[in-house]
Amino acid sequence: MDKRKKYNKVWMLGVVLVIIYTYPFLSVADKKSAGALIPPLYAYLFITWIIAIILLFFTGEYRSKGSDKNNKE
Repeated sequence: MDKRKKYNKVWMLGVVLVIIYTYPFLSVADKKSAGALIPPLYAYLFITWIIAIILLFFTGEYRSKGSDKNNKE
């Protein structure tokens, strides 16, 4: 993956994260649940945060087979 595509994917992920952490989305998760061990808002924030970290990891570290050989030459 070239640097431009990687940059665009990271940029888009950042935009999506800003959008999903705005009030309308947080208000949907901010409901009180009597039977839940973890409040839904905390679960929403934690799950989206973990997904963002995993996506950033795969975006930044993913290399196709043979890309190291091309970079060394």
